[in-house]
Amino acid sequence: MNPQSSEDVDRLRKENDLLALEMRVVRARSSGHRQEVEDLEVELAAARRQNRELERARRDLTRLLQRLGRRPYGWIFRRLRAFRRLEERWLRDD
Repeated sequence: MNPQSSEDVDRLRKENDLLALEMRVVRARSSGHRQEVEDLEVELAAARRQNRELERARRDLTRLLQRLGRRPYGWIFRRLRAFRRLEERWLRDD
């Protein structure tokens, strides 16, 4: 399994977990369990916040790698295998 497809699987898994949590909130609302709804809404808000933070961190990492790969020092960083791996993992599109 290549890194890109494993990232896609992880992203889909997180999205599925978020949707499942939203469904639990909807079911709790329809059944009238007020305390359960409040607890689930707090959990859902935390999951959404974490999702936004992870997306922001991913975006920051890609911008940082793009900047490091530019002139004047990009050629130096690309000599490092670890930097090339990071570029392959985070900057290469399908």
